[in-house]
Amino acid sequence: MNERSKHDVSSIEGGAISFQQRLEMKLKAEEERLKEAIAQRPSGLRLPHRGFRFRALRDVCVDVVASLRTLDSVSPFEVKPGVVTKEEVLRLDYEPPHAKSIQCSLVPERYDELEMSLSDQRQES
Repeated sequence: MNERSKHDVSSIEGGAISFQQRLEMKLKAEEERLKEAIAQRPSGLRLPHRGFRFRALRDVCVDVVASLRTLDSVSPFEVKPGVVTKEEVLRLDYEPPHAKSIQCSLVPERYDELEMSLSDQRQES
């Protein structure tokens, strides 16, 4: 290996380390933000649990998530804006990890009927 190739490898390694450090800093900052948000929850806040149902009181802009579900995981592969209309009922199909999360994903009770209209919204954006 000549001196030039040693230098090239060294700069690539330095870039990778720098990227890794930036990624770790970003993850740590996100962890701190999450801890702070959880700590600021009002006492007596009623947290959502599996099986809860929610009715939209007005049209609501939402993120429509397309995902791939396997036997042991769910992997989102596309997120686009959509609208849940007033009076639509949404359900919570899993138990959210309240100690680690400040959000949850809801599914329309009429999912089968709405799937195509939500998919069409995703394509228009």
